[in-house]
Amino acid sequence: MLYNNYKLLLKKYNELNEEKMSYVEGLKEYRSRLDNSNHLLRLQRNIILSNQQYNTSSFKQLETDLRNKELQLRNLESDLKSKEQQLQSLESELQARELDLNSKHLELENRQSDLETRESNLEVRESELRTKELELNEKELQLNNLLANNAAVDFSNSSSTPVSSDDSDLFPSNSLESQQASPNSQANELSKTVHDTNTVGKVEVSGDNSSEVAPNLVRPMDKLDVVNNDIINSLYIKVSYF
Repeated sequence: MLYNNYKLLLKKYNELNEEKMSYVEGLKEYRSRLDNSNHLLRLQRNIILSNQQYNTSSFKQLETDLRNKELQLRNLESDLKSKEQQLQSLESELQARELDLNSKHLELENRQSDLETRESNLEVRESELRTKELELNEKELQLNNLLANNAAVDFSNSSSTPVSSDDSDLFPSNSLESQQASPNSQANELSKTVHDTNTVGKVEVSGDNSSEVAPNLVRPMDKLDVVNNDIINSLYIKVSYF
């Protein structure tokens, strides 16, 4: 019983002690606030005393300065706005130029790829044409060799084939006989003709009419005449064959 009473008294004492401590803390806080308010009052009093030293003209000058500064700030703001607009227009122009350059760059890339494709196609075509040229040159060489062989065979056949009376009417007799002769016989006839013209070399007069006999000059045969003879003989053989 006594212990319980003691316990209750101790509890109340603790509660009172806590209330006392809280009251003390409140007093301390109130005192600090009071000190702060006193300090503020002193500051305000000092400000009022310092402001009393200025006259009316100083306040007007200060107001004028503030207005001038405000005007300068407004002018600066307008300048900044105009510069901002210029920068925005420049930015839009640069964006348009960038788009144009990108399109041109893309076009150039497409053109470059097209040119590379055309170049590769031309290289392939050039190689094909070179191969075809080599084939044609080879065929031309074979044809030339074949024609040369045929001409030699025709020449040998024409030299060994006699001329019939029916086929001789297709060509002039004087030219055909001279072209069918061998080069040695034509050379002998040429030398004989030149010898006869050199031994005669005079003018014959018969009756009242005078005639001047010119020497009969015949040029020697060359390689072109031999080729022409071969061609004529081959044509003659073909005509006689048909």
